[in-house]
Amino acid sequence: MVLMLCLLPLWIWIWIGWIAVMPVMFVENVGLIAAMGRSRRLVEGRWWRTFLIVILMVVLIYVVSSALGAFLYLGQTLLQIVLSSYLSLAISEAVGVIVSSLVNPIFQIAIVLIYFDLRVRKEGLDLFQLAQQVGAPVPAA
Repeated sequence: MVLMLCLLPLWIWIWIGWIAVMPVMFVENVGLIAAMGRSRRLVEGRWWRTFLIVILMVVLIYVVSSALGAFLYLGQTLLQIVLSSYLSLAISEAVGVIVSSLVNPIFQIAIVLIYFDLRVRKEGLDLFQLAQQVGAPVPAA
């Protein structure tokens, strides 16, 4: 346990360096190893900024989940007065899964936005270049 606690900063450093692996794999159509290297190069020089954005997103998701969880706990308590405890627990768990399925994608969306932000800042990528790569016709301005 002490070893894992000592290695925690290393794991955080690696995790932030590889934060954009999934978007790199899907957008740039590369394999896992190439995506890991590409993600590391994109985060290079912007590690602290990326770390702070990820921490803010984790805190935001935690606060929203806790607030909704407290609301669900209140609803479950009120349901136990009217319904049986098993039925109120089943309803509460179902609503909890629904809320979780609405809150958790926020982090994945944030990771994709971080990826595009890193590309814009590091490579000067803009939407016009991206549209040309996809092959979509670009309307004349």
